Amino acid sequence: MHFAKYHGLGNDYLVIEPDAAGSPLTPARVRRLCHRNYGVGADGILLGPEPAGDGALAVRIFNPD
Repeated sequence: MHFAKYHGLGNDYLVIEPDAAGSPLTPARVRRLCHRNYGVGADGILLGPEPAGDGALAVRIFNPD
């Protein structure tokens, strides 16, 4: 899986493009990826951009809790 990790104002997020996610982001997978000891470690995952219609783009936010 290809991702980038960004941080700001005390939060850090993994940014994943939908095509690079591989398998679906299930709640268990999000918790594992965000875990500070067993995963990459993050406050959440941003998945996107995805087409949202009329030329707009959307980003989905996944929190480990």
